[in-house]
Amino acid sequence: MESSIYLPLEPASHSSADDLEAANWVLLWVVLVRIPAKHWVRTPQELWKQNLSENDAGLNLDGKKVMHVDILHWGPPITFIGRRFRPSEAMLPFAALLSQLFTITDRATREVESLLEKDAESPGPSASTIMEISRKHYNEWLEIISNPTFVLPDRW
Repeated sequence: MESSIYLPLEPASHSSADDLEAANWVLLWVVLVRIPAKHWVRTPQELWKQNLSENDAGLNLDGKKVMHVDILHWGPPITFIGRRFRPSEAMLPFAALLSQLFTITDRATREVESLLEKDAESPGPSASTIMEISRKHYNEWLEIISNPTFVLPDRW
């Protein structure tokens, strides 16, 4: 499958929400490569690592869509997550953090898209409006990532 079917025919817009989402994927990758591969055997995360390593843009994007949905289901409490979406034992310590971060970027993306749709026939949102929205989401994301209650496992 060619990756060109995943790329828009018109120039793609880029927003601060895209930057937050990219940071989430980097954090997820760090977790996946730091935990020994033996902990991923026969888990969804074994496939995730393969998908994030994929050079084909279409396959990479398809994999990210699945991961995104799974991670959004990881919201607390973990005990209520269905078997299909449940993180592996090795991923469990990171589930709440990743779920919160992906939820913020998901909300940021929807808000930015909504703003751009409303202003499609006008000159567009003002720079101050864009900065205000960006600042709100970045602050929320940074508050979560720097929260001292989130503790990495002693060994990972």
